[in-house]
Amino acid sequence: IACTLYGHIPAKTVHSFAGIGQCRGTKEHLLRNALLNETCVERWRNTDVLFVDEICMLSKRTLELLYYFAQNIRNSDFAFGNLQAVAFGDFLQLPPVPSAIDDGKYSFQSELWAATFPHQIILEESFRAKDDQDIVKLLNPFTTDGRFSGQAENVPFHPGPVKRPNKALDFKALDLVNQYLEGV
Repeated sequence: IACTLYGHIPAKTVHSFAGIGQCRGTKEHLLRNALLNETCVERWRNTDVLFVDEICMLSKRTLELLYYFAQNIRNSDFAFGNLQAVAFGDFLQLPPVPSAIDDGKYSFQSELWAATFPHQIILEESFRAKDDQDIVKLLNPFTTDGRFSGQAENVPFHPGPVKRPNKALDFKALDLVNQYLEGV
């Protein structure tokens, strides 16, 4: 559904593009199935740049499957099969979904992360909450590992949990804020 928002760009989910479906099975089994699909093989071999949106939802296992597929289908020992991968996302949003075959670790926890994405740009300015400075002040002291790095007096007093506004916000960060406020 999200891919339809790109309009004229031939977008697909990364699972559909790669031919990995729901990622059930060993990497060898999944690769064998993908190699039987000529369209999938052609897609892998004719792609120069793979854009992955919402990288936060891509698990470590799935990234490693993509890396394995890229090298094997493209017949290349280079990082990511010599395919340029560009990823976008906010790791403070939705995490990967764990399952019986996937522990749901973040893709950046993979040893292959640095080889796949050697150039990384980290945006530190909040764009979603920029018009609400109280929210920005409240969220800024929290580090990406969930620890509070500021002083308690720097956090404006709030009598109860922060209500989620109608506009899109970083819900994981709000959950961390609420956990902190419950402990105050």
